[in-house]
Amino acid sequence: VALDVVWRAAGDLVESEVSQSRTPPPLNLCWEELPSALDPAEGELEDEARAGRKRAQVASLAAHAMDMMLPGARVVEFGAGSGHLGILLAYLRPDAQVVLVEMKEYSCPVAQQRVDSIGVQNCRVFCGTVDGFAETQEEFDLAVGLHTCGLLADAVLALAVRRRAGLCLVPCCYGQIAGKQDHDRGEGTSARRSVALSCHQHELRPIFAKSSPPADVDYHNLGYLGMEWKSNT
Repeated sequence: VALDVVWRAAGDLVESEVSQSRTPPPLNLCWEELPSALDPAEGELEDEARAGRKRAQVASLAAHAMDMMLPGARVVEFGAGSGHLGILLAYLRPDAQVVLVEMKEYSCPVAQQRVDSIGVQNCRVFCGTVDGFAETQEEFDLAVGLHTCGLLADAVLALAVRRRAGLCLVPCCYGQIAGKQDHDRGEGTSARRSVALSCHQHELRPIFAKSSPPADVDYHNLGYLGMEWKSNT
């Protein structure tokens, strides 16, 4: 019900922005010909439907991100997990420099192992929060994230705006109740709370739209990749 109310209020604006955005050409990846560690469906190939969805999500977001990457781009993937998106970008764009930012200690070694196994020299892992990475003062041109859960999306958006960097993001878990882990993500998330919403099993279809910045903020190349929820029921 809550999602319906939001959509009735903002749906026309969203559809207008999406209709004016340019869709980049798809990445026609042959996963079988790529290093196995690049495949986001590695280990789940027995479930063909799930494997197909994971590959499609990563390839879709990678196409949008690469469309925004200038030569020599400095890219940071936030909430990188084991690095499915960021490592693929580094592999496909050897001219770019990619940092994988992940706060979960058990995910960071997995990401590093994947980087090492593929042999990409332009990708490294930063184990820490958004605030921890921000404190390094390292500059970047584009922030990316796939399934930036809950308040992490807010934190990444705020940092990208402050750094006047591009943004290509797929948020998720809009309706989750904020927990301690969300409050640790950085950018003042401890003072915020998510609205608790409920929804049925859904199918996710990414959509892309350019933001229209306020007149008093000098944004550049700021985009937002959101989600359109389509019920399976």
